[in-house]
Amino acid sequence: MGSGRKNPEVLVIVKTLSIKLPWAEMIMNGQKRIEFRTWKTSYRGPLLIVASKKPNIPAPGSGNTTLPGKSLCIVDIVACRETIFGDYSEPGYPQGGWPRPWYSWIFSSRYIVNRIPIKGRLGIYNYNILDDSIIAAWEEATKYFMNPPF
Repeated sequence: MGSGRKNPEVLVIVKTLSIKLPWAEMIMNGQKRIEFRTWKTSYRGPLLIVASKKPNIPAPGSGNTTLPGKSLCIVDIVACRETIFGDYSEPGYPQGGWPRPWYSWIFSSRYIVNRIPIKGRLGIYNYNILDDSIIAAWEEATKYFMNPPF
């Protein structure tokens, strides 16, 4: 990884979030535009979505088992609010009791990236990217999110 770079010392630090399958795959496919969490975030902007290694549950109908532990897409977080009943139709809506408040992280756009292995962590974390394709995608997605074509 990174061996063919023009300048291997240049890297980009990106905000990253690991999400379990099948939810991460559904975000990548555009089937899920809200991520539910028990904590809120003040972060707004691009976020690299990584599929957690476990559990490896493909999205319904996909059968894809090559995604765990890899980068999937970049999304644009545009809002975070307390989850409301109207979110119930979104995949991953918290079922059962509500022992604490849930928060809805709203994504407005997504940008598919090449699959590279990335070690997941809890919460939003900074990840040092050395892969040229992800750096290019990050830069392109950031421009796209700031100046959408519509």
